[in-house]
Amino acid sequence: MNDEVVDEHVRRLLVAGSSRSSFDGALIKLQNDARVGKGELFVIGNRYLNDPTGGSFEFDFKTDAEAYRAIKRMFVERAQDENKARIIKRMTG
Repeated sequence: MNDEVVDEHVRRLLVAGSSRSSFDGALIKLQNDARVGKGELFVIGNRYLNDPTGGSFEFDFKTDAEAYRAIKRMFVERAQDENKARIIKRMTG
């Protein structure tokens, strides 16, 4: 397990926030990084899903594709939540 590689990719994905272009760039770097094996990818997926909320649930990804789908789905959910919060703030602020 290469913890440095895991940290690098988790940080890049989280820093992307709700920016689609930043997220897509981070995801492409992750997918093209030869240092990322199945073990690293599954840890990256779990950390990306859990870190912002302090969660500790261990997602049991069966395949790389499943891990990537979960990462993408979480990005979409977070971006939607952020957009909703902005709209509510405009309406109530």
